Amino acid sequence: MSLRHGTALAEEGASSQEIGDTAAAEALSKSLVISLSDYDFSQNPELLERILSSAHGYFRFIGQRFAQAVCRRFAADLYVLAQVNLHGDAHLENYSVTDRQRGLADFDDATAGPFVLDLVRFGVSLRLASRAMGAGDRADGLVAAFLEGYRSGLRSGDAVPPEPALAARIRAEFPNGRRAMLAKAQAMLRPIETSRRDFEQAMQQYVTEMRAEHPDLPPGFFEIKDLGTFKLGIGSALSEKYLMRAEGATKDPDDDLLIEAKAVRDLKDIDCVQRPRVEVGRIAIAQARLAFEAPRYVGSVTMHPKLGFKRRQKFLVFAWDDNYTELSVPGSFETLQDLFDVARDVGIQLGRGHPKSIADPYEAALRRALLEEVSNLEADIRASIAAMTRWTIAAWKRVRDRAAAPGRAKATAPAATAD
Repeated sequence: MSLRHGTALAEEGASSQEIGDTAAAEALSKSLVISLSDYDFSQNPELLERILSSAHGYFRFIGQRFAQAVCRRFAADLYVLAQVNLHGDAHLENYSVTDRQRGLADFDDATAGPFVLDLVRFGVSLRLASRAMGAGDRADGLVAAFLEGYRSGLRSGDAVPPEPALAARIRAEFPNGRRAMLAKAQAMLRPIETSRRDFEQAMQQYVTEMRAEHPDLPPGFFEIKDLGTFKLGIGSALSEKYLMRAEGATKDPDDDLLIEAKAVRDLKDIDCVQRPRVEVGRIAIAQARLAFEAPRYVGSVTMHPKLGFKRRQKFLVFAWDDNYTELSVPGSFETLQDLFDVARDVGIQLGRGHPKSIADPYEAALRRALLEEVSNLEADIRASIAAMTRWTIAAWKRVRDRAAAPGRAKATAPAATAD
């Protein structure tokens, strides 16, 4: 049944009968429930605690599972929906503030696909955040602010709105200089399993690529001074990641460069998005088109067993901005107005970037088409956000209660992709 014809109500309290076929709704709800034994938390017990401690933490962890549920929910409409530049994992805790930019970051799941994936994902994040702040009665207004921001971004194109007061406050508290930031990053490093020589040899692919793009950089700019694995995030916490401290422009340690190499995740479990042959390319393109300010020194490397790695794996490589800070739910939000401001800001960011292309004469037409589609599908989008919020909370409670049950087996199965 098409949501366009099967959805009459968008209120959060709507029953599954009111939002479509009961059996289909029940199947989608169950699809958001994970088995903790499918993942290895032995090396990252903090991750398990974050998943179980809040509905938003659980929501972050099930990113690709959630996206597939949205694909299925809009299945009857997919053939007419515009394909856009998707962020793929739009939520409040992927909103970052750095010395030079703010907005959605972490483009691991970015690709091309139907715009409803980003709108529903971020809308659910807003509802979960308002619930965590004890302001669930304002959830409808938050979603409305987000969707209005999206329309504004579609209409304004490349215009960058004034940043939210929350972002300005965070930036004002950044320390002067880079020494504290570099020391914090250094403390995160853990030993790598392969040899440093093999790792540096693998990184030569990236260095060669960057030197071709930036021929004016000094010879030792990308020379690795220290490196290690590290653990950050929730949805990507079980992904293979490396952090390097490179020489930078001079021998002065205070201008060192931090470079991350992150394993590229396969999107095979999401059947309504594009899966290009060049997986790194989908991320780089999305970053360039969706970010308010594009990341610096973006490239790629291929790690493989000949160099001591467990398997052949593509990695996205990019430089960190200074004083990178991601929002947290609910801790980053001093007032409900902060949440409203960020909701609108993200809406504008996605509206600007979803239809963006390079010198495409049809971009204006796509923007107009998206405005029409949002209007036509708004009731369905709101209903989906409300329904999937309920289903996410129910799934989290079910997993949490299972984990707390006496005699539960410890979740230390072989490592698996977090999403």
